[in-house]
Amino acid sequence: VAACFRRKAIVLFKVDPESGNLKRSSMATSIDDDNQPMSFPIEATFSNDSKFVHALDPSLKRGTATGAVITFKVTDDTTLEWVDTNTGIQVEQQGRPVSCFNGARGIALHPDGQRMFVIAEGSSTLTALDRDAETGATKIIYTATNGEDGIRGLSGGFAVTCSSDGEFVYTSSGRFRGNNAVGVFRIAPNGRLRVVQEFIDGENDLEGFEGGNEIVASPDGLYVYAAGTRSFTVAGFKREPSTGKLTLVRTESVGAVDGESLGPSGVSLSPDGRFLYIASETAGEVLVYRLDTLKSE
Repeated sequence: VAACFRRKAIVLFKVDPESGNLKRSSMATSIDDDNQPMSFPIEATFSNDSKFVHALDPSLKRGTATGAVITFKVTDDTTLEWVDTNTGIQVEQQGRPVSCFNGARGIALHPDGQRMFVIAEGSSTLTALDRDAETGATKIIYTATNGEDGIRGLSGGFAVTCSSDGEFVYTSSGRFRGNNAVGVFRIAPNGRLRVVQEFIDGENDLEGFEGGNEIVASPDGLYVYAAGTRSFTVAGFKREPSTGKLTLVRTESVGAVDGESLGPSGVSLSPDGRFLYIASETAGEVLVYRLDTLKSE
């Protein structure tokens, strides 16, 4: 599945298992029974059982501070069928009410598939949602907001990932605005998110990390990596599984070339956790790192 913000569409592809080739099977451009068009779909992901697609539209209604989580069912004939549009709850941001999904940029599913997390740079929030396993519809259960409960690192929140044990979520902020930060949040059984730790550029040993973008946790639960797009860096952290806390190992300079303005934007791990793949934005390159270059001895 792919989100196409200029086409204002979510596109579903069917994969040929022999060749790996893709064939487009469905394209969704509207989000409800009245055929309301999408505005700026920026992200899409499958549910753990592949029966649903959850998409983010950070500015669903132009001229308003409203974003949305949009859910589609993948029907038997491999078409996308609209299920639900969740426009969030109102939170206070810079003295005005906005949707908690305003500027939604990152989405992560819990390993059990029953819960999901959305981070939004416009509202500077991290929201936990429950999923209905039968219908795919989502329901907000908790929203953490920057400036409340001691939280400082969600300003300009951009990406979120869930630990493989399902106990913690990790966030990255600052790609376009706000603090350049990496955050750690514990997931309570009732879905409440409690901040455990925050690294903000210039504090807590984190230096040279600007434009916080994609973040990923290793399959073994021992490391976390975050891309700093504006600083041409990737920060590597060692993780303590029992507490979820991070220790900065190093901030690696990645892909900096004279005259280029933007560096690493996407990060992804190989399934065995041995290699880190980094997409460098302006250079248009994918770099491959063996992970011992970002790990402690």
